[in-house]
Amino acid sequence: MTPKYINSLVELISNGLDALASEDLHPTTSATGFIEGVSGPEACQRHFRAQLLHIRNRKEAALTAEGKGPDWGAVSIAAASKKLVS
Repeated sequence: MTPKYINSLVELISNGLDALASEDLHPTTSATGFIEGVSGPEACQRHFRAQLLHIRNRKEAALTAEGKGPDWGAVSIAAASKKLVS
């Protein structure tokens, strides 16, 4: 998978989380979520934060790998990280 596709996925998920947070997908308290074990947008955001952290760690590790392995430096997560913080 190339950095271009990872960047597109990060942007797509980030925009989807924005839409998810702005919509009332669970109007009743009896709703269990749209995915088994996921109770709402907060759980999706936690999971996405964990994935962004993983990508950040891979980017940092790639800096010390001296050109060996995938080009993690071309993966951009800054905009998505800022959205989750604000």
